[in-house]
Amino acid sequence: MKALLMLSYASLQSIDDILPFYTHLFHGKNPSPDTLKAAKVRFQSIGVADPLGSVTARQAMALERRLNQIGGGERIKVYQATKHTSPFVHETVQQMVADGVTKLYAFPTSPLYSRTGTAAYYQSVRKALEASF
Repeated sequence: MKALLMLSYASLQSIDDILPFYTHLFHGKNPSPDTLKAAKVRFQSIGVADPLGSVTARQAMALERRLNQIGGGERIKVYQATKHTSPFVHETVQQMVADGVTKLYAFPTSPLYSRTGTAAYYQSVRKALEASF
């Protein structure tokens, strides 16, 4: 089975995810109380924890539908993974392997290429694949 892996920065499901997100972002260190408070205020001001997460989920569903309409018969499944929240890249790659994916296309949703952005996504996928076999 072919699969497309959409990679994004984070996908917070609720305001309760802010502390684990920042802790992961800061490599295991808890954010300062001021940083945490400012983050909660920002998230509350937009009314949802993370609109990007829900937008990416809808894009993934629509993309999977469209790819399978034009795919010529072979099913293509679209997965999502994020750098700093669950589902993490390694979790999703493990699921893909368990699902029998034989061909993987990585699609970073970041518009810019950088060592800490898009390149880091590709490196995470490579490491997760190596660990899965």
